[in-house]
Amino acid sequence: MYHFTSWRLADALAAAKKRGVAVRVLSDAEQHKSDQSKEVWEKLKAAGVDVRRVTPKGGKDDGEAPHFHHKFCVVDGRAVFTGSYNWTVQGDRKNHENLVLITDAVTAKSFLKTFEATWSDNSITQP
Repeated sequence: MYHFTSWRLADALAAAKKRGVAVRVLSDAEQHKSDQSKEVWEKLKAAGVDVRRVTPKGGKDDGEAPHFHHKFCVVDGRAVFTGSYNWTVQGDRKNHENLVLITDAVTAKSFLKTFEATWSDNSITQP
């Protein structure tokens, strides 16, 4: 997830973790710096949710670093939520966003492959 400040969604992930669901979250490293994001990440970590920050490689010499701009959630390896929707208070209440549910295991597997490759790349991710 690119940006994550929604307490409602953080609570849902924490509750899922408490029920024994494996929950892992990747997010853009720059987004961890806001106060709202820090509170959400601390809540997730306190609940035992595995969280990693992503700093993608690349970019130009213009001082602008690339962002981990993915916005998707893989559920049980069988479904994917994806779209423009950031998991933020603004995304919940104000922004005009889209969120698509894809219930196709082949598509879910493709998204999961991207997630796993990023999660395991210690050159761009850190706790």
